[in-house]
Amino acid sequence: MLNTKLFSLFITWFISTVLIVAATPSKAAAQAAQEIENLSAIADNSAEILLAQTLQEKLDAFFSYGKYTYCDAKILGNYWGQSVVDAKVLMGQKILAGERSLAYLEQYQVDAQVQALSDPEPSICFFYEKGYTYDDAVALAEFWFKESPWEAKLQAEKNFILGKDEVVENALRLARR
Repeated sequence: MLNTKLFSLFITWFISTVLIVAATPSKAAAQAAQEIENLSAIADNSAEILLAQTLQEKLDAFFSYGKYTYCDAKILGNYWGQSVVDAKVLMGQKILAGERSLAYLEQYQVDAQVQALSDPEPSICFFYEKGYTYDDAVALAEFWFKESPWEAKLQAEKNFILGKDEVVENALRLARR
């Protein structure tokens, strides 16, 4: 693929060289320098817009796919050594790439979940980020026969890591009966 920015700069340089030879050197050189600067700014701006559109398309794919959550992005971001936003972009890229790439993404997710669960006190998908309170932790501790609300909170967070939010919701619903 031809790099349009480089091509434009080459053409501008070529024309500038011809002008330098044909006209007074100082006037032609100044004019050529100004043209190169203008073209360079236009090319940079176009590349930034294209990149922004591409990033936006990837983020849109992440959000519209509907299978993955903020917690999934945090887990994969941690696994990949990236921010949550960067993980969402990469996940969106894999979603857009199709079935084969999605299969890789699903395996990455499993590997990332296993890594996150290897920590005795995982600190990725926080209890409070899901909207739960201390009273919820107390109710879950009683329901799950945990020694403390802290242990129930950790158990809930492990379920969040595995994408099993419904287990926590169901336990809390039953605990409040």
